[in-house]
Amino acid sequence: MINTIQFFNAYMIGRTSKLLCLKRLLMCCALPIALQTAHATDWQTLEQMHAHPELQNLPAGSQLSIRVQEHPKLNDSQCPLPLFKLAPAQKLWGKAVAQVQCPGHGNALFFVTLKVEVMAPVLVTTRALPKGASLEATDTRQQMHDITQSKSELVHNPKQLEQKKTTQALAAGTVIETRYVEGPTLVKQGDNVRVKLAGPGFGVEGQAVALDNGGLGEAVRVRTPQGRVLRAKAIEFMVVELLL
Repeated sequence: MINTIQFFNAYMIGRTSKLLCLKRLLMCCALPIALQTAHATDWQTLEQMHAHPELQNLPAGSQLSIRVQEHPKLNDSQCPLPLFKLAPAQKLWGKAVAQVQCPGHGNALFFVTLKVEVMAPVLVTTRALPKGASLEATDTRQQMHDITQSKSELVHNPKQLEQKKTTQALAAGTVIETRYVEGPTLVKQGDNVRVKLAGPGFGVEGQAVALDNGGLGEAVRVRTPQGRVLRAKAIEFMVVELLL
């Protein structure tokens, strides 16, 4: 078994070395190419925008759509192949403002509103539940919901509710947010916890101090004996797994 100091030092040194190599590669080779192509890659077709990084890793079963508001210049004669670029500080989520150009049809730019909708399966309550109620399988059902309209994290999988209780009273038909439920605390702030890191063909462990409370699957921060603060998730009583 690799001791704690070797484990965390090797982890941090390996990560730093990879970042330095990547930085040198960008400086020597990729940066000139990126500068030449940056203007072109800023603009995308509507189909290409579906592959935007903010729209990846959606919940299983999600249905994504991006609609463009009507504009007099967006027609087959004036702008048959429009290209879009998000306005500064805009996120491609819910409603977003984008700039439009029409290659081959003049250089005039204009703005439109994009409506991004992500219909995903979520869990809703089937009956009114009091605060502190232990959740049973019959207490919830799945339905499709536009998750871009929710500011809080939602529950998508019934397994997320195992051994959980409500933190407040919930009316029937309530879309369940993660803050509406809580489970037994596996890790408490100040605990000396066991830290695991596993990968193909290897598994190492170390010790750290928890900086947050956490239930099953919840993210917590831990401080290593060397003083480094890392992110992990609670997987067992006083055991966490590093998040890489």
